[in-house]
Amino acid sequence: MFRTILVPLDGTAFGEQALPLAMHLAARAQAELHLVHVHAPTLIPVGLEAPPYAGAARSDLARESVRFYLERMAAKLGQTGLAVSSALRDGPVVATIEERVRAVGAELVVLSTHGRGGLSLVWHQGVADQLRRQLAVPLLLVPAAAEELPDGPRERPIQHVLVPLDGSAFAETVLEYVGRLCRITDAACTLLHVLPNAAAPSTVWSGAEPVDELALERRRQQAEQYLHRLAERLPLAAERVRTRIAVASEPAEAILEAAERDGPELPRADLLALECHVHGRLARLFGSHVAETVLQHSPVPVLVHHPSPARGPEPVARALAVDA
Repeated sequence: MFRTILVPLDGTAFGEQALPLAMHLAARAQAELHLVHVHAPTLIPVGLEAPPYAGAARSDLARESVRFYLERMAAKLGQTGLAVSSALRDGPVVATIEERVRAVGAELVVLSTHGRGGLSLVWHQGVADQLRRQLAVPLLLVPAAAEELPDGPRERPIQHVLVPLDGSAFAETVLEYVGRLCRITDAACTLLHVLPNAAAPSTVWSGAEPVDELALERRRQQAEQYLHRLAERLPLAAERVRTRIAVASEPAEAILEAAERDGPELPRADLLALECHVHGRLARLFGSHVAETVLQHSPVPVLVHHPSPARGPEPVARALAVDA
């Protein structure tokens, strides 16, 4: 379970669009919600501070305004019955958020992003990208609407989680957190593996030769067996776990299409979950441009995580190894 969920806020309506999902998860997990804002003092050019110390005064005023905003937001959210705390800190944004994660024992960070346009955090370019590479805990990225919603941020319940897997032990690490999320939200999940089609070079297995139909069918069977073994390991009822195989020349496009598909065989995803940016060795699928494309264009929130180097890499694609 998640005992503390941390939400960085920048004081804007865009940043607050991460709150409904964070609140939903905190309520289901009976977790504390910790709000944090990292204050960056306004820089005043030398010689333009007149009257004396006006720059420092304006910075102090801005800081007090942010403090009031955080306290008001914490009080408002606390009225829903959630346990809510807040902190205003000064310093480098990423390092300061990491410090707060450690200080409060946060096990999940929920962050609003600019949606399909990229991974920029609302108040600081590149912060979301840095956090997903450096945080020791999972990061849940919530695409923000392009415009402020008139009735405020909308609740985002999670009923179906899509988990792309590339056959590596690295990619499987995210399943630990998927299991937690599904248990507290009663969500179902689908484990997805993308096979390269017969006309395209193999992007999942080693080698650059096209895959023939016989080899493709053999790999499909191997992938099905692999996914079924993973499904049995998840601490969820069998009826809540699906497995799917997609055949495509572009894995990222196949993942994004699967996320938006809505039908009896594959419901529309409310959340994507994937492992990426491994230390030392790159997972074959999610160490490439695939993860970047999925993160930048996902229509739904994305849970990202990278395994700790202490866990150590296991042999890649042990379950999907092609027979010699």
